Amino acid sequence: MMGVLSIAITLAQAYPEPRSTPLAPAWLVLPMAAIVMLILAGHCQALQRVDMPESRRRIRTAGDLLMLGVAPLLAYAFAIDRGDDPRTFVIVWALIVGLLALIILVATIDAANNMRLARLMRERLRKEKREIFARGTRRAEDPRA
Repeated sequence: MMGVLSIAITLAQAYPEPRSTPLAPAWLVLPMAAIVMLILAGHCQALQRVDMPESRRRIRTAGDLLMLGVAPLLAYAFAIDRGDDPRTFVIVWALIVGLLALIILVATIDAANNMRLARLMRERLRKEKREIFARGTRRAEDPRA
């Protein structure tokens, strides 16, 4: 127990004040965030033009919009926030974690929806196969064929 306490005291002495610089340089983080946001916006636009089930389009658009929301928050947290205001630091990181949890939830919903759509397609194909087979057996039994 004394070891943990001594480590905490050593760290407190080594870092007596909040950091005075952001976690990463803005010249690196901000262009990357802008590129990610452009890619996400392009993907969101492309989803609207692609032929796909409406439920899949809505779910994926929601995921894109959530990611578009988290990208600037991450850029702010890494490149702009200096950590000198604990309230801002906690709010920004709580928003980031919350949005990431929502993104994971939307991805899970998308996976469940894909399984539902695949099940419906399999059922439709089975029904079609039975109808084709039934028509084929009727023709074989018909003496006029």
